[in-house]
Amino acid sequence: MPTPKFRQFTVQSVSQVRALAKVDASAIARSRAFIDALTAIGQVKDINGRVVRVRASDVRALLNGKRFSFDEITRRYLNASGGVVPEATVKASAEAIVAGSQARIATLYDALKSGALTGTQWRTEMQSAIVDNHIGNAALAHGKFNLPPPVRERLTASVLEQFEGNAKFPGLRGFVQDIAGGRYGQSELLNGANVRGLQYPLSGRVVYENEYAATKADAGFNEVCRILAAVKHCDTCAAEAAKGFVPQSEAAPIGSDLCGPGCHCTQVFRKSGGAVAPSVERAIERAQTVVEQQRQIKAEKMKDSP
Repeated sequence: MPTPKFRQFTVQSVSQVRALAKVDASAIARSRAFIDALTAIGQVKDINGRVVRVRASDVRALLNGKRFSFDEITRRYLNASGGVVPEATVKASAEAIVAGSQARIATLYDALKSGALTGTQWRTEMQSAIVDNHIGNAALAHGKFNLPPPVRERLTASVLEQFEGNAKFPGLRGFVQDIAGGRYGQSELLNGANVRGLQYPLSGRVVYENEYAATKADAGFNEVCRILAAVKHCDTCAAEAAKGFVPQSEAAPIGSDLCGPGCHCTQVFRKSGGAVAPSVERAIERAQTVVEQQRQIKAEKMKDSP
């Protein structure tokens, strides 16, 4: 029986991997093309739990300067009349980029399964999808595709980690090895491969949040408050959010907690000693309540244990 096409992978050299991970002018141009082709609709809940939806046309408008501009002082988007675009709308745009990347990866899975793509072609397309997702979310956070060298260097390191993995995460290299080794089927590619592939775009959410934090720090907003996600969160997210405003240098980055890149938390920023909006105060109180509930549950479990 011939080897299925989805098991055909050629070995990449280290230099090839690094070249594909590099965020440069050509990679940014490709990412702009990805954004221009975006059709997904993003959805996110704002700080009050209201659902905010954004269409792909709004994402493109934010990033190509049509209908919106980016204020370099406040690091906020402005509409045509000078009003501030709600941060929840921009966050929903980041989610739309993630959703668009997931739709793209689902299509790649189908092509690999059917044999329309060889293993090597699929891997190359996956690498491009990861890069485009990273750049698109960073551009959204910075209000421009013309990303400065420090940002490009951070993105290159992040993309390379997605490719090569780390101590906790096998990366795309490990994914390729698992497919080639038959973990997801010997003669037909199983859906588990699709489920795993769809996790990669979640890293774009982390890129957006942490690059946005960097832009705010550059603008002098040196304190940050984690806002607990209304949809789902882990214990460490709740503990971080319960602290309220802390110096950015002391805050745990989004994606560093137990839930990893699946984190749906957001962040608000202020300059030292600045006012706290009532909605943020309520969010902090909610997080503190969640932490207390977690403490009580743990105490009850310890009481019941032999």
